[in-house]
Amino acid sequence: LAAQERGIVAVFRAVKALLAHGYGGKPLAWTFIITGAAAPNAEERTDPTHAGVRGLAGVLAREYPQWSVRVLDLAPGWSADVATLPAALALPAIDAVVRDGVCYQQKLAPLHVLDRAAAPRLRESSYRAGGVYVVIGGAGGIGALWTDYMMRTYQAQVIWLGRRPLDEAIAARIAELAGHVAAPPPVYLAADATDLVSLAAARAQVLARFGRIDGLVHAAAVLSDASLANLDEADLRAVYASKVDSSV
Repeated sequence: LAAQERGIVAVFRAVKALLAHGYGGKPLAWTFIITGAAAPNAEERTDPTHAGVRGLAGVLAREYPQWSVRVLDLAPGWSADVATLPAALALPAIDAVVRDGVCYQQKLAPLHVLDRAAAPRLRESSYRAGGVYVVIGGAGGIGALWTDYMMRTYQAQVIWLGRRPLDEAIAARIAELAGHVAAPPPVYLAADATDLVSLAAARAQVLARFGRIDGLVHAAAVLSDASLANLDEADLRAVYASKVDSSV
């Protein structure tokens, strides 16, 4: 969490300073170098500390098309990739993982072209029939849709965690799901997932009542649909904390 000050917060401040000095309409070239936030193979461990910089870079590229924005993910202790940098920097704006002189990029592919024998996890679901699942931000739109699917498909018991007390809107959403799905209705617990004590208390309640937790889903978000030009640092921190702090 502390590292965000020299990561995405520092980038945000630099962007805001340049916008304040009129660079929003001028061509700029950005290259962000992060290390180990993505992995090109299953053997490599990732460090998500500065993965959010990739997301912010994507916002920059969309909101300021006159800027050239590039993100290069290098291996930790990236001396082996130094020789690759000139070639990588000569490419058009990209989001790439550079390892041992090779640039990897993500792309979407139809599922049917994958080799299922080489990826056995694709053959069956990881969800359990009658499982117990905790959803941070479960009463929101994404959480409720996922809950509906889990209740219909797996007859799951879902527990929603949210910061606000149980109110009429949440109760109505629970009643709607309970009325047309043959599964236990969701249970709502008020808890702040960015606070360790609050989260631990919610976990204890779930275990005391249901005996186990089969999965944890993060569906919480703080909505701030302002552009970067109109977003202040307090809003950025609130949006980011709802994701990063609660994940940690």
